[in-house]
Amino acid sequence: MRSLLGTTALGAMVAATAAVPASAETIISTAVTAPQSTSASGDIRISSTGSVKPANGTAVTLNTNNYVRNEGTIQVTGANDSVGILGNSGVTGEITNSGTITIDESFTPTDTDNDGDLDGPFGQGSGRFGIRVLGPGTFTGNIGHSGTITVEG
Repeated sequence: MRSLLGTTALGAMVAATAAVPASAETIISTAVTAPQSTSASGDIRISSTGSVKPANGTAVTLNTNNYVRNEGTIQVTGANDSVGILGNSGVTGEITNSGTITIDESFTPTDTDNDGDLDGPFGQGSGRFGIRVLGPGTFTGNIGHSGTITVEG
């Protein structure tokens, strides 16, 4: 009987361990178009040859106690409510950008009255962020930036 109970407890521990997400570093070294998240991939590092370029939404989400390091390119073009790197509140982590984050659009203002300066708005989009941390709540950790962030709209 003792042997059976020990085996049952061990099975429960193995099942509980299998549900914990991996915390190894995921290196993105090629072009990907699917959004990325630390809950699915653990620590994320986009190398200098890598890129994350989804069509809309958030490119990379830090939603677990991990880190996101961008040395490559993160880009979302022509989509409202888009974010390069999103840090959720309630987590401890690190966001580092030494690469390029571009959240832009293809809109170009024109000179409608031919007076030599552009007329109207400089952009048409809204709700765009290079690096954004959500609240309410606290994000615990460092956010470092030594790269380039371009946001239009």
